[in-house]
Amino acid sequence: MDIRLHPAYEAAITRIEDLKLTLATAYSRLSDLQTTQVPFTEARYMATIGRYELTAYELYMTVQFLKKRRQLMLQAINQGETPDLEAIEIEINLLNGQLDVKRQELADRLRRAQHIWDAKLLSVEDTKSLKMIYRELVRLLHPDLNPDQTAVEREWFQAAVTAYKASQLQELALLLEIVQLNNQATQQPEVVMPIEDLQAQSDQLASKIDTLQAEIDCIMTSFPMYLADALQDDNYITEQVLRIQQQTTRLMAKRSQLLTDLAQMGWVPHD
Repeated sequence: MDIRLHPAYEAAITRIEDLKLTLATAYSRLSDLQTTQVPFTEARYMATIGRYELTAYELYMTVQFLKKRRQLMLQAINQGETPDLEAIEIEINLLNGQLDVKRQELADRLRRAQHIWDAKLLSVEDTKSLKMIYRELVRLLHPDLNPDQTAVEREWFQAAVTAYKASQLQELALLLEIVQLNNQATQQPEVVMPIEDLQAQSDQLASKIDTLQAEIDCIMTSFPMYLADALQDDNYITEQVLRIQQQTTRLMAKRSQLLTDLAQMGWVPHD
């Protein structure tokens, strides 16, 4: 006998399936941002603008060290004392510790960018296939969408995440085939749940979607993604590089003046 479900019950089931699909898409979107778009956007920024920024910042640090040295030497001279060069070096080292955090961050970004550009990249078609396969594996294996997972299925999900991050298309495709075959072999009859439980499940899924979307929005409004569109504009890149080069020129002039002032005080820089 054909048993028909109440329309409200059918609507609740349909909503859950829609929410699961939305959640799987959100997880896939977040993974794509974290493993592909953010690193490649950062790499493009460093290749076009950031490398000049690093050079300018290193010069800025040098100027700050020279300014600090001049300040401390003048302070001693004005008090009729001989500058304590060891004490001055300690102050310079403390300043270096404060300023070097940003320099190290820029240097690390540049190294990551170089690693990305040197890596073997997938074609556009293969990249599209990678994302589609991963999204389906997320739908089938993510713990939030499949709370009754077995230990093996949890291992498969971790393997999928690892393969996706490494852009291993063949491994990901093989894993999807294994998971689909396993699901066919172990398919269980659907259990009729109370509609209150369906509503609670819908609320949980919707809450997780909101949380993921907030995380995605945060990434999109942070460095480097807020610059993603601008980095496609050659005029923007040219303007930024010119601005940094002008800043570098000013810093070089300032460095020369500080070296002259310090030389007049009897300080000779060490190579």
